[in-house]
Amino acid sequence: MSWTVIFQSRGAIRRLYIGIVAKESTKQRILNAAVRTINEKGEAGVRIDDLLAEVNVTAPSLYHHFGSREGLMVEAQAERFAQSIQTGVDEFVNACRSSTTVEELRLGVRQALAMRSDKRRIEHRLQRLNALGAAYARPELAKKIVDAHESMVVEVASALQPLQTKGLIRSDINLQAVVAWYNGALMGGLLVELEGSTLDPNDWDTVMLDAIDKLLFGL
Repeated sequence: MSWTVIFQSRGAIRRLYIGIVAKESTKQRILNAAVRTINEKGEAGVRIDDLLAEVNVTAPSLYHHFGSREGLMVEAQAERFAQSIQTGVDEFVNACRSSTTVEELRLGVRQALAMRSDKRRIEHRLQRLNALGAAYARPELAKKIVDAHESMVVEVASALQPLQTKGLIRSDINLQAVVAWYNGALMGGLLVELEGSTLDPNDWDTVMLDAIDKLLFGL
């Protein structure tokens, strides 16, 4: 094979790669616009003509990537869930990896829970809850949400696993189940955080911390 052929092949691959990136970029721009609109106005507020004008693409391009308005809604809701469920994960994983004692790990958990009251975190949990509700009677969306949730569970549980091996965490618990429980508890905590609730979020925090101490450390 000559260098000319190799160069031409690489050029073809490069053109193909650029074409794929361009298509992905268009798809992501449409998806991002749909996510923003749903966050602001709900699904009913998504108008395809307005979306096309905002992103500056044609209707055939949108339907090429998503098939239909319903296909776009499924992808957008899945994206909303995936984005929101990753909030705070990196910080918690890094705190786990830097912990060398039980007290350091307990401190990291407490710091992560303290961020729960941050307005942005509350908005993300509401976004996650809304996306979950949108999965009703939408099996494709439900599967995407399950996949995003389980990906997060595996990521966090994997960060905790070395600490369990070192004896900083109880050896008789399933870490993935604990992470899934914690996320579910945070979602349930929204009922305490919603306007009009007469329950004290600080009392809820105390119960959560007691439960975590028991689950992870047997304290």
